[in-house]
Amino acid sequence: MKEIILTPKRQKRELLTLLVCLAIAFCLNIYAVVAYESPAWEIITSLGYVVVFAAVLYALWTGLRLIVLGPRWLITRKKTK
Repeated sequence: MKEIILTPKRQKRELLTLLVCLAIAFCLNIYAVVAYESPAWEIITSLGYVVVFAAVLYALWTGLRLIVLGPRWLITRKKTK
């Protein structure tokens, strides 16, 4: 069985992607609090939802990358064998 190796460059890229998703979710949370005129402490109390939404965004982004880049990876992999 072949081992899967994640290079440090790949790990940094995935961490940056996750942080961007978290920042987007946090900004949307702040926008919702301002738009609905909720109390400011609502930003803190809804952090769990922000983390879950960031995970969903990350999963959607990963799925999109698999759909778009997956076939290209399979084609280039077959040519090299």
